Amino acid sequence: MLVNHVQFAQQNFAYNNLNVEHGLAASETYTIVQDSLGYIWIGTESGISRYDGYNFKNYINPDKSVDNTVLRLFVDHKNRVWYSTYNGYFGFIQNDSMFNHPLGRSMNKLDFSFISNSYIDSSENIWMYNYSYGLIKIDKQNKIHKSHPINNSEKIRLLRKILNNNLFRVNHHHNNLELNKDATIPDPNKIAHHQNAFFLLIDKDEYYFAKGSRVYHVKNYRIVNSRIIDKDNPVYTLNLDNQDNIWVNLDSKGLHLFPARDLDAEPEILLKNYATSSITQDREGNYWITTMENGIFMLPSLNFYILPETYGKKILTFDFSDNHIYYHSYLDDIVKTNLKTYNNVRIKLPGKSSLVHSLSVTENKSLLVSSLFNLLVDTTGNSLLPATFNNLNHRLINDSVALTSGLRYFGKYDIKNKEIISITRNDMTINDAFEDMSGVIWLGTLNGLYVYKSGKIRHIDTSNTFLQYRMNTIEPFGDYLLLGTKAAGLGIYHPDDNKIISIIDEDNGLTSNNIRSLFIENDSTIWIGSVAGLSKIIITNNKLFSFHIFNYNQGNGFPSREVYEIKKHDSMLYVATDNGIIRFKPSCQPQICQPPTPHIENIIINDKEHIYSRNKVQLKYWQNTLLIQYKAVAIRNHDELNYRYKLENYDSKWINNKELTARYSHLPPGNYTFRIQSTLDNINYSEETKIYLSISKSYYQTTIFKIICAIVIISILLLIYKYLISLQRRKDEMRYRIFQSENNALRSQLHPHFIYNALCSMHDYILREQTNKADSYLSDFARLIRLSFENSKRDFIPLQQEIETIRLFLKLEESKFNDTLDYSIDTDPLIDAEISQVPPLLIQPLLENALIHGLTLKKGQKLLKIRFVKEKRSMILCEIKDNGIGRQRAGVISKSKNKHKYRVSSGLSNINKQITLINKMYNTNMELEITDQPEGGTLVKLRLYSIK
Repeated sequence: MLVNHVQFAQQNFAYNNLNVEHGLAASETYTIVQDSLGYIWIGTESGISRYDGYNFKNYINPDKSVDNTVLRLFVDHKNRVWYSTYNGYFGFIQNDSMFNHPLGRSMNKLDFSFISNSYIDSSENIWMYNYSYGLIKIDKQNKIHKSHPINNSEKIRLLRKILNNNLFRVNHHHNNLELNKDATIPDPNKIAHHQNAFFLLIDKDEYYFAKGSRVYHVKNYRIVNSRIIDKDNPVYTLNLDNQDNIWVNLDSKGLHLFPARDLDAEPEILLKNYATSSITQDREGNYWITTMENGIFMLPSLNFYILPETYGKKILTFDFSDNHIYYHSYLDDIVKTNLKTYNNVRIKLPGKSSLVHSLSVTENKSLLVSSLFNLLVDTTGNSLLPATFNNLNHRLINDSVALTSGLRYFGKYDIKNKEIISITRNDMTINDAFEDMSGVIWLGTLNGLYVYKSGKIRHIDTSNTFLQYRMNTIEPFGDYLLLGTKAAGLGIYHPDDNKIISIIDEDNGLTSNNIRSLFIENDSTIWIGSVAGLSKIIITNNKLFSFHIFNYNQGNGFPSREVYEIKKHDSMLYVATDNGIIRFKPSCQPQICQPPTPHIENIIINDKEHIYSRNKVQLKYWQNTLLIQYKAVAIRNHDELNYRYKLENYDSKWINNKELTARYSHLPPGNYTFRIQSTLDNINYSEETKIYLSISKSYYQTTIFKIICAIVIISILLLIYKYLISLQRRKDEMRYRIFQSENNALRSQLHPHFIYNALCSMHDYILREQTNKADSYLSDFARLIRLSFENSKRDFIPLQQEIETIRLFLKLEESKFNDTLDYSIDTDPLIDAEISQVPPLLIQPLLENALIHGLTLKKGQKLLKIRFVKEKRSMILCEIKDNGIGRQRAGVISKSKNKHKYRVSSGLSNINKQITLINKMYNTNMELEITDQPEGGTLVKLRLYSIK
């Protein structure tokens, strides 16, 4: 959130002002508290406002009869924010809802101060303290116990709780006040009436109190010191902060700050002429001040002051002369300010010289100014260099000589005689130049570090990546050079060894790698100004360059971000920033800001809102898509806040995130722990916030359901097993029947008549002494017998092997036809006969049938053609065509002779049975078709099932 910055010459502090323009409920504010989550709560005349560092959220009492002027707030052990109103009503806020206490209507009839301070104990008793009634308790049954009897030690313990951070307050319209000499705190029964009496309880034997305009310090029952703050204005409140400082609030005269509870010290006056009503310090160290007409003010720190007239201005350069400071604000005149009286004198620069890069005051009080277009001395307005030398910087070598540099130029200038001593032109833009004790000039340029020696310029170690970065500033540090770069941090360079011996950057804890200025306080302390704040480096070992870094930034109260120049004057450090010139003691250590502990704001389940109210969340199995919303409240440094989270039993490592949500989709059932931490530097992490998530299993993931499913599955598997056994039995039965069919086919092939004829043929060859023919015939016959037996043992054989069997059979049968038989076997080129396999023992009986019944009785030349053709769906068509007498005539002749009837009929029957069995077993469509041809002869078509 953007806030108004207010600064006053009297105290030089920088405030953030928050009012109705930023969302505050009203400009009239009375009280501020911080809850355990880090939220800031403000009581106003128009309700309660809550602030998280970004935005306000306002709460108005839902009961219209209850007034909304909230005078007191406090937080109990349950993080409930209790409130009390002007008319005596009281209640609390919990889970973003306001609840009015049932006794509020009866309390409003009493003096409104009756409930000015309260405390809720772990038993839900409400304790109050009032000087009219003493200690009061309201129990859980809402019964009021006045003047509750209790011993002194217990009373002190309760009062510390009741008065919240030892703030003991009496505020009622009566007269007079007496100190009780016999007790460690004033006895309510012995206090005479006086208007506006306020107490700070320090210890059982020490406290401060104020009446009228005087503040008293009481120790061991005696007044050890007192002081009138302002005789014309009574004290309105007394407060004690975490640094043991006392704050005295005067009616319409601001706040007086007494450091270390020293009433004799000269106080700092804050917000003078403002009607302040209270002050509170939060856990980050911020001071919150409520006012009666200007909203609230937040003061980040008491350590840093801003010079008057510079607040909110971009100061690029400055220097000192005695009790005066010369500074230049961006595109403005040079201002000379007296550091004691803060009187100002403006020095107007001529022409286009209003953008000043560097400013110095010599020992003889000469003012040297380097601007965008000129080099000027004093206030004469005379340009010392031609206008062609622009974008200038300078550095004093001594009281009379300056080293100047700029765009394509560097040289030396005699301040006293106002003349150029030497000048060197180059092709570089020089950001800073430094001359060492030996007269060597080191140049920090846009392209890295250069050196000018013996009239020559050279680039230092171009192989070193660091030395090629843009050099913004160069400073000597003993035997070393400190090199401030734009993007690589700080380099420590040893000129004699020509190497970088150490680099200090963001990984070491530096605020930024973009360095704009360096200041050497002593041989062990280096100050670095960057675009993200100020860093203090303490060197603990010069040889090893071990060090500690302390950062000053907006997160720990430093009221600016960009630092341009750093100098020391009269034991104080001055820093030129984009928010003015900041002054502080160099010994001041930055506040260590602990990262705030995050809290879970809400859990959205399946994209539907769910109010998170417990540490453990029980979910159904279908509630497994979660959006977890979390937040850590950091008032000053919320921009640097980062988070890391992890879902135990799901995430294997931490997940870094700057957003305020973590999403998980389709989480499996189980128990999870969501852990979340925040960090400001990605090194130190806050305490963990944990929530436990439990996603139940669905009915089908329970053990009983799994047992039932296992039984069902086993039963199904048994049924399948039984079915497979039955199926296997049927297949075995079919295989047996096929085996029988093949044996029958084999017997048909090896019919005694065929064997008899074959033996007769061999006998005839022998009788004719045709030994070679007999031997060849016997060899083919034996091979046919062997192949027939081998084929009968297998369900499928290669087509090539079946063709070989056919060839042997026809070769043997050819001898009986006396060279009148002409046969051929053709195979479709699309068929791979060696790979394609077909059922055996089906073709030879058909060939034998064609020879015996078709061709044997035919006169003249006898033709037999066998052809294998590729068909779809793993089928091969076998065609057997002869030019015999045909089936019809063969049947007539067969009947007349009554020969071979059994053989023919049984052979075809065996083939049909085998085809039927194979079709059932392999779910195919093998078939046998025999037809007589019109021109004579017979055509047999056998579709064979083929596998590969």
